Amino acid sequence: VTNSIMSSGDSLNYEEMNQLHQWRLWCRENDCKIFFPSELQDRFFNSFIRKDGVPSRWQSDVAGIFEIMGISFEEEVRTETGYSVDMMLTINGENIAVELDGPSHYLVKSQTQTGPSELKHRQIRALDQISLVSIPYWEWGDLHANKKENVLDRQKNFLKKKLE
Repeated sequence: VTNSIMSSGDSLNYEEMNQLHQWRLWCRENDCKIFFPSELQDRFFNSFIRKDGVPSRWQSDVAGIFEIMGISFEEEVRTETGYSVDMMLTINGENIAVELDGPSHYLVKSQTQTGPSELKHRQIRALDQISLVSIPYWEWGDLHANKKENVLDRQKNFLKKKLE
């Protein structure tokens, strides 16, 4: 397999190189013995990190709440494995990745994560060894339903519980 990939290295497109980078991560995670020349590995990695994340309005709202809570964070942080996380918090010296998972991270009409989202979360936890908190869009949306309590208070309490 690796010989076939190495012989077609120059003709690989963006998606193929990204998949090969993730496959290499999967092999690392599962102690597979594969070899690619470092030049090819670098091409896979550079393709994988080519696109920067763009903060959503939801992400900006959550960032504002973390600021109010006095929690230190950075947005759109690249992990060692190349994944981009929405936010990287630092709490008591520990890094915690936060992913705001909108509808595209789930199967249609479902609360089941897509394969790529599951893979990303698992590899960040296993290979980057970073705690990761996923915030599903419907859980965040539910915070606006109860009108008896202040929405900001509900959001702060929700985030606090997620980080425990």
